[in-house]
Amino acid sequence: MDRIFITTFAIFTLIVALAFFVLLASPAAFALPVKAEANNEVELIRGLDGGDYMPYREEVIVKAQEALRDQGFYEGEINGMLDEATMKAIGEFQKEHGLMVNGVPSPRT
Repeated sequence: MDRIFITTFAIFTLIVALAFFVLLASPAAFALPVKAEANNEVELIRGLDGGDYMPYREEVIVKAQEALRDQGFYEGEINGMLDEATMKAIGEFQKEHGLMVNGVPSPRT
């Protein structure tokens, strides 16, 4: 009886910990749109899905462009800019892999 209780408790604890981690993850980790605040100085990126997203560092975009190029999705210049060609390539990658298509890089992308 004690063994079943301990096993059930361990599984329950693992599920709660996983749920807690998912709930605390930042919206950027899931590439969810963010709302622009009136006093926000940051220019948001408009995704292919119409959502607004926080901008990315140049190094992140360079890595995304290189990975997309290596997989045949991107033929443009590796310039670190999230331009129309890069967003289109990201969107095609996302579509082919069954991800949310927004044209914006995310950890899953």
